[in-house]
Amino acid sequence: MNLYGFGAHVPPHMSHATHCFAMNGDIFDPRCANLEEVKARYKHCISNVQLSGPTYFEFIINEVNNIVEVEPGD
Repeated sequence: MNLYGFGAHVPPHMSHATHCFAMNGDIFDPRCANLEEVKARYKHCISNVQLSGPTYFEFIINEVNNIVEVEPGD
């Protein structure tokens, strides 16, 4: 599963908010293998990013839409 965060100042770009970032640090492969990894990524991010507002969902919705367009359907 892909895991994204939004609405935070993410190192090393702490001067501006990022509205869609890979929580594992790899925007080209944002996958997490299982729920344990998801929980670990959330814990890591809470300690290392600075939450910021306002929250813009447009960027995360567009990213998910792009993934859905290229993933093979059932």
